[in-house]
Amino acid sequence: MENRLIELKKEILFCEKQKSKLDDLVKRNDELVGLIEAQRKRWEKEQRDVDKLENGSLTSFFLQIIGNLDKKIEKEEIEALKAKEIYESTKHEIESTKKQILAMKDQVDKLYDLNKEYNILWIQKEEKLLKSNTSTKEQYEKYIDKIASLKSIDKELKEAVDAGKILLKELYKAKEKFESAHSWGVFDMFGGGLMSSMIKHDHINEANDIINNVKSLIKKFERELKDVDIEIDVNITTFDKFGDIFFDNIFSDMMVQDKINNVLGQVKSGILCVENKVKDLEKAILNNKIEIDVLDEKRVSLVEMV
Repeated sequence: MENRLIELKKEILFCEKQKSKLDDLVKRNDELVGLIEAQRKRWEKEQRDVDKLENGSLTSFFLQIIGNLDKKIEKEEIEALKAKEIYESTKHEIESTKKQILAMKDQVDKLYDLNKEYNILWIQKEEKLLKSNTSTKEQYEKYIDKIASLKSIDKELKEAVDAGKILLKELYKAKEKFESAHSWGVFDMFGGGLMSSMIKHDHINEANDIINNVKSLIKKFERELKDVDIEIDVNITTFDKFGDIFFDNIFSDMMVQDKINNVLGQVKSGILCVENKVKDLEKAILNNKIEIDVLDEKRVSLVEMV
């Protein structure tokens, strides 16, 4: 006789597939119900247009005079027929969908009882396995330990990804500010005057504030990466204040512009580096999940076969 736990699992998987189909059917039914009223009104309108022409409206009178009445009636009848066909088709699909929903609902309603029975039997079988002194028990415990270890790594990987994304957000802010400072710096070099120089330095100051925050975020990201044995080297310096506002000449402007370009280059390199690390982390999370799923299936199989 087939193992009851395996039998239950098959029934549960079947019901879960039915539930997915049921959800799709309910969604489709809602869409159809939303369409059918408009389709009915369109059909009735098209039919009214035909009736008006056939019953001697003012429009039909003029069409009859110019000899186009029959053609117009034929055209309107075709449109009314198409509208009716669309309406009838939707109506039929709604009726069919409702029948399928009712049939599937009976199957899906079994899920709760099936899962309940499965869980009770699972606990009994697991207890029986853990009380035994077999190689199966040893293998089962190895799977549990390995899965726990991988889940711990998964948590650390996700924390590192979160830290990386927060860091990237600030790096992009700094990039935006230094790019604005660069644009104003170009304008300043070609005679923008005191106002452009002040705006440029406002952007530099705002970028420096962001960079100071970036530095602490880099340290946090480095700590998270260390937990998962990954290294990173991101070096970003703050922009040293330079008094070109007070020394308005092409040489001071060029020196400031060179410093802006230098820090902007560091920020861009930092963004590229962090983005690559985040991608590596996300790939590691995916691989980790696959390994956990495989081990978990093996663990479950051991209990099911008891």
